[in-house]
Amino acid sequence: MNVEIEELRSARPLDLIDAGDAWDEAAGNFTWYARKCADKVFRRVQESGWTGTAALWATAELDRLEGALRVSSQELDAVGRVLRAAGEMFSFHQTRLRNLLAEAKEQNLTVYSDGSVRHPELAEDERNDPDRRVWQQAQAQRAGDLAERIREVMADATHADEEAARVIRRFTEQARRGAAGRFGTGIELASANALTSTVLAELGMPGQNAPPAEVASWWAALSPTLRTELLTDHPAALGNRDGIPSAIRDRANRVNLTRLIAEYEARGHLSAADRKIFDGLKTIRKRLDDDAEKAPPPLLLGIGKEGQGRAVLAYGNPDVADNIAAYVPGLNTGLDDIGGGDGTRAWNVADTAHSVDNDHRTSAIVWLGYDAPQFEWTADPGNWTTGSGNLAVMTDDRAVRGGTDFGQFLNGLHATHEGESPHVTAIGHSYGSLTVGQAAQHGGGLPADDIVLVGSPGTGAESADRLGVGADHVWVGSARNDPVTHLPSPLEAVGGPLGAGVAHALDPREIWFGQDPAGEEFGARRFSVAEGDVAHAHSNYFDRGGGGSLENIANIVTGRYGSVSGDTPR
Repeated sequence: MNVEIEELRSARPLDLIDAGDAWDEAAGNFTWYARKCADKVFRRVQESGWTGTAALWATAELDRLEGALRVSSQELDAVGRVLRAAGEMFSFHQTRLRNLLAEAKEQNLTVYSDGSVRHPELAEDERNDPDRRVWQQAQAQRAGDLAERIREVMADATHADEEAARVIRRFTEQARRGAAGRFGTGIELASANALTSTVLAELGMPGQNAPPAEVASWWAALSPTLRTELLTDHPAALGNRDGIPSAIRDRANRVNLTRLIAEYEARGHLSAADRKIFDGLKTIRKRLDDDAEKAPPPLLLGIGKEGQGRAVLAYGNPDVADNIAAYVPGLNTGLDDIGGGDGTRAWNVADTAHSVDNDHRTSAIVWLGYDAPQFEWTADPGNWTTGSGNLAVMTDDRAVRGGTDFGQFLNGLHATHEGESPHVTAIGHSYGSLTVGQAAQHGGGLPADDIVLVGSPGTGAESADRLGVGADHVWVGSARNDPVTHLPSPLEAVGGPLGAGVAHALDPREIWFGQDPAGEEFGARRFSVAEGDVAHAHSNYFDRGGGGSLENIANIVTGRYGSVSGDTPR
């Protein structure tokens, strides 16, 4: 049965959301009582030592009852989610309809109950006026367009009504079976989950590959009430979506972080990979707590358990910042590093940028939106061609995939930024510099003003002008004792003494991933850093007292190019 215009216009969808909240509360109470029964009755019977036929029957019946209570608890929770999902969808479609009705009123068009739209007819003395006839034709076109948009809204609302009704009917049927003494099997939970998982798509959220600007426009068009409800029900989807405002992403991701930690805690035994993610999530939570009073404060712009884990941490809100520094870490980076050393690097950049330019706001971000290669040497650590580890570090596969997502992330920051466009600097360290380099060479390039490469094994580009920001805006920090910046080219590494000699003679500036960014032929601007020792030179580019490296990065981030201390290219 089709939803009528007046039904949708005057509906009270927030009542459905309130009802869903009430069901949630009932589900919570039911779960508490079910746990009490399990602890006080079921477990005690099982542990009492009671034996015999009656004991076997009672134990089996209690097991069945405990399972039924568990399923029923899930069903109560699902009813609440379905009601909230229905309320959110109806609220969205109601706002669309009301906006169209307001548009019709502004244009002096009349909307009828069947969805048709009429424009005023010309008076008899106007019918021979060419200008008035042109106006009437334009009004007729507007009326037709508006009627089509209204039909689309009503069709969407009818579809939402049918889907919600179908799922609720399943629960009604389940309730009747339960009244007849048959406990539910949870079959209808799949329908409820399917409905709630597609709510954002039903509400018009652009597809995963849509430009972040479309996501930003979609979010801005939602009513404040609906935004609040979606933030409660879909924190993971909103918190990790480029194009959603940063403050909203932070709120959503903190909720999701708590849920993820609780999920891992409830699992009990964890694999080594899951344990690493779990420990990393807790480390990030601790950093957020410890740094809550810092200025600028931290924002969690991304969190997830995909792959090796995902996290994006910012110091300062990029949506209102004059300068944005987005840093991509490299080899061996995990979630624990975002809560640890790499989080500190982002803070150091933000704090130092404020020191060199306190007239403008800077947001410094560490972006772990990809699986950084993990590598541990077990033999001859001084020889980069031997040992064992994850060979992903030897290829650019992860950098190519990560570079695409990093570019999308920066586009999202532009889409949600308030006011004039910010000055954006993309920073890549170690394998992260390859990721930034791949992002800069992908499609339309990086939406950045400057690129900073530190501890780089190459970018995959033969020259700085291939990175899309102009060679004068590609900056390189390369410590003389950093072994990663002296990696041989693949031919040098595997070609034996003769092959290595020939490869070096053909191109002495070629390293593992292309031309040495610190080399003269690459054409970038090299800045001074501490020489360091072999053990630490690769990791101290963001350290205070690291030979001016951190200050140079801060000056680039704030656009104070004249204050950058240079170094001679290799």
